[in-house]
Amino acid sequence: MTIFLLEIRRSPLRWWFPALVFLDLAALFGRSSWWIGEWPQASVAAQIPAFYFAPLLASGAAWAAGRTNRTGMGILLAASAKARWRVEGVQFGATVTFGVFAYAVGAVAAATVTLPHAGAGFLWPGYLLLGLALLVGAAGIGHLAGRWARNHYTAPLICGLAVFLAIAWLGSPTSVFGFFVLNGSPYMAPGGEQVVLRCLAAALLVVAALTFGRLRANRAHASWRAGWWWAIRATAMVLALVGTLTAMSSAGAVQVARSAPSAPVCTHTVPRVCLWPDDRKYLSQADAMARHLAALPQATFTAPAVIYERGLRSREFTYKDFYILEGSMWDPSETIAGEVMQYGSLACPADESYTTRQIDDSITLMMWLSMRIYGGPQPSRMHSSAPAADIAIAAQMLTKSEGEQFAWAVRLHDSLVRDGVVCSG
Repeated sequence: MTIFLLEIRRSPLRWWFPALVFLDLAALFGRSSWWIGEWPQASVAAQIPAFYFAPLLASGAAWAAGRTNRTGMGILLAASAKARWRVEGVQFGATVTFGVFAYAVGAVAAATVTLPHAGAGFLWPGYLLLGLALLVGAAGIGHLAGRWARNHYTAPLICGLAVFLAIAWLGSPTSVFGFFVLNGSPYMAPGGEQVVLRCLAAALLVVAALTFGRLRANRAHASWRAGWWWAIRATAMVLALVGTLTAMSSAGAVQVARSAPSAPVCTHTVPRVCLWPDDRKYLSQADAMARHLAALPQATFTAPAVIYERGLRSREFTYKDFYILEGSMWDPSETIAGEVMQYGSLACPADESYTTRQIDDSITLMMWLSMRIYGGPQPSRMHSSAPAADIAIAAQMLTKSEGEQFAWAVRLHDSLVRDGVVCSG
């Protein structure tokens, strides 16, 4: 313990620690705050900072590991009575401690601000382990690079850049080797097998760093038998890493579809809007949307009796179910508007061709419906695939009296039905 505390005091990361904490909190709260109040989203938000300071941790590990050769202590350590892996382990442990503590500060902050709003539950361990595996694995790579690099001053910079590029390229959420995620939608969850495999990959990198970090110091004095033994161990380690990466590729993406709850949270309106319990903070907004929907001319715009958030009815994707994007109910409004325009209708002929005016009228009507359901114009921070001109017409119509709006919407809807753009059953 004394040696460990000494390494803590001598680690270059003691100067970086405040910067790591600041970077963690900046990544957590600087991007947005809509995740506050949802445990799965808060868990992902707490994990995201690992992407940013894992390269810094790799650089710090490379610098700390290179200190032995910079100070000429390699020969003395090689002759030490203690096992070299223990010496390497203490140094590596000191480096990881700074990264883990900075990561923990962000996790505690995420839990603290979420607890008053989210109700029952807590941070999801799977997401936190994902970020921890990324940090530990990056530190292992940095330690190994620092022990083997000939230039111990440029090694930290090169190692940090290489880790950053590797994470951004191979470790992105869309990759089968993904080491971080960006969204914690409640219908998705970190897969147990996927998280375990990533933790295993990080553990193998640590074992490689502690085992082969001493090879450079010892190889000048090693016998041919020792050389064969090192070659066998290195081959076994490479095969283990390749096997783990192959298993990760076979297991698929980190997030998997989650089983629907037995009792979703629903509004007491007609129609009803049902949410995942994790998204209960949006219940009041869903209630308002349902009331806006019920106020539409029901003879023309009829909604299903129950409208579901994605994943509540099936693990398979369906365009009829909405999802909440970045804390905004605008996307659900668009999804519900599309469902209302086609609810109970027959499919239009596939070979039917429509004029530009008919397509524009259809989009304008759908955007107006979305705004009516949402309770206002499209938020500026939310983007839509609809043409700007159609959005502007719908927003302008929203400023007129309710009677004028409904009369215009019914006329436009009936015209689209006659043209076959909206097919009535």
